[in-house]
Amino acid sequence: MTWLSHIDIGRIREDHNLTTFVETGCWLGDGIAHAIGAGYTELHSCDIGIEYVEKCRERHPKASIEHSESLSYLTKLLPDLNNRCIFWLDAHFPDLYGTDELDETYRIPLIPEIELIKKYKSDYKHDVILCDDMRNFRSTDNPRYRKGELEERFYVDVDWNQFINVLGETHNAQLIQDWDGVMVFIPKENK
Repeated sequence: MTWLSHIDIGRIREDHNLTTFVETGCWLGDGIAHAIGAGYTELHSCDIGIEYVEKCRERHPKASIEHSESLSYLTKLLPDLNNRCIFWLDAHFPDLYGTDELDETYRIPLIPEIELIKKYKSDYKHDVILCDDMRNFRSTDNPRYRKGELEERFYVDVDWNQFINVLGETHNAQLIQDWDGVMVFIPKENK
C-alpha cells in the first residue's frame, strides 16, 4: 500500500485547477483526510469492505463514500461528475478484504478503471490520475517490476506499454514513488 500523504496532491490541485477527489478503496480514510488537507472540496470514495465504509463515513461525514467494488462505483459516479478531478485508484486484491467471489479483473482493476474514466467522465483530459501498485505489474518493460520481490499471488501479468498508453492521447505518464510504484497521468493540455 502506498501512502497518498507522500504525494503533494495540493500542488497538483493548484497546478491543474482541480476541485474534486475521487478514490477507489477508502480503507481507513487517510486518503480522504489528505485530500481535505490539500484543499479538495468535493470528496468521493468507495470500498468493498463495509467496515471501512462505515469507519470512513463516521470520520469524514462530508465525503460521499459508497459500499461498492470500484468498477460499479465508477460506472455510477462518472457520468454526473463534471468538475476537474484527481483520481486515486487504489482498489486491489479483494480477497485480502474478505471478498473472494470477484473475478480476476478485480485483483488490480486499474486498466478497466481508467477505461471507465475515459468512457464516462466528461472532459477527463483535464483530470489527473494516480495509480497505485505498479510493483505488482509483472512485465519486463515495467521499470518498477522486480522479479521475486513479491509472493507470486500478488503479481498481475500486464502489457506495460498498453497500460501506460491507455491515456496516451491526452496524458503524459510518469512513474513516481519507487517503493510501491505510483503512476501519475498528467494532462498534456491544461486549459
